[in-house]
This record gives sequence, structure tokens and C-alpha cells, in this order.
Amino acid sequence: MEHLDNSRKEAVGSTAREASRRSLEAPQQVSRAQSTWLSGLVVAGFALAGAFDPAFGFGDRKPDDAPGHQLNVGDETIGTLPILHGSDVIELHRHLAIEQPSLCLEGNLDTIRNSIVFTRGDVIAQIETIDARAGSVRLVFPGNVQLAFDRLMIESSAVRVGVWSPGRPSGLEIAWSSRRGLVGGSAPFSELPILTMSHSGALSYAPLFLLAHGSTSSTTLVAATDPDFLILRQTH
Repeated sequence: MEHLDNSRKEAVGSTAREASRRSLEAPQQVSRAQSTWLSGLVVAGFALAGAFDPAFGFGDRKPDDAPGHQLNVGDETIGTLPILHGSDVIELHRHLAIEQPSLCLEGNLDTIRNSIVFTRGDVIAQIETIDARAGSVRLVFPGNVQLAFDRLMIESSAVRVGVWSPGRPSGLEIAWSSRRGLVGGSAPFSELPILTMSHSGALSYAPLFLLAHGSTSSTTLVAATDPDFLILRQTH
């Protein structure tokens, strides 16, 4: 009887993992049909919990191979920010042409660097100093990018995760499981409850999807977790 119970648990776990993997393919559909993106999320099958492939965004390809678009980079390049856990780096600039809502991290630069495990895509960021004495910065990622964080480290940090909107901020459409809503305010930076949801286990139950409309294009951001990683994937 115990053997049968274990087999049943394994079968349920396998089904849950497969459903979660399929749900994480939804961002590609969202990009193609923004007008029906919320209804597509409902059909994606978030109701089952499970792990996912940490490389769901750009597969196992290196950043140089990943899909993306050319960025209009300013003439002041600060350098690169090495990732503590591997050979990946973030290319830092003082001035980038940020024309659409973009993933933004605010916090201590060393904390951000130490919590990132691997990257994919256009790993280029604009860096702004918030508090030089505290080493606090704002990193804005305008490209198609995927960042994977050590889940325990980022959850226990004071880093703020959100979206930076150039010009007049637009509302962010948000969907998690069967729930939908709008977030954002009048400030350019809109903090998102991603770390809170990661810590509570909500992102292990279902990914969080956001859609922000810019002047030239729209931005889709997906946040999901497995037991070890928090993954953020941004596409325009």
C-alpha cells in the first residue's frame, strides 16, 4: 500500500511539473497577441504546482546566442559587473536609450551581483547611483533579458524589484493564477511584490505575468521560482 501511495505521489508530481513547464511558455504567446494575453494565461493551466526548467527563457544558449534587439548604447561605458557564481557579466552604462518600461533593480550593488546565478539575453543595464555611501544603485535592463537569482539570498535582501517607465508611467496589467489587476502609480519606478510572493511560495504555485505598454512597444515580464532559483524574464 505504501508503494502504491508513493507511485501515485510521483505521478501527480510529474503531471504538476509538466503543467508548470507548459505554463511558462505563455510569454511567447503573449508577445504575439497582446490583446488576448490575459485570457491566454487562464488557459495556460496555473492551477498545478511544480518546478520548472531554470533555462525556460533562452534555453542553454549563451547570451551572445540569445534572441534580442540592438540597443542604442550611450557613449559612456562604465564596464562590466562580474557575476559571483559564474562567468556571466552585466555590461553597465551611464546612459541608455530606454524607450519602453523595463525591468529595474534597486539596492546594494554587491548584494545584487552576489545574488545573480546566471543570465541570458541582452545583459546590458543602465546604472544610476541612489546613495553612494551605502553603495545603493538603480539598474535598468532595457533589453530582452533573463536573470536567475539565488532564491534564499535575494529573498532575504533589501533589493527592490520593479519596472522603470520612461516619461509618463503607464499602468501595469498583472495576472497570477486566476487573479488579474493593475499596479503602478505616478512615479517612474513601480515596485512589484515579486520577492514577497517568492518568499511565500506563491510563485512556486503559479508564475506572475505583467504587461506594461510603452510609447513604442509593450513589455512582458514573467517571474517564477523553483526550490533554488527566482527567474525573471523580460521580452519586448
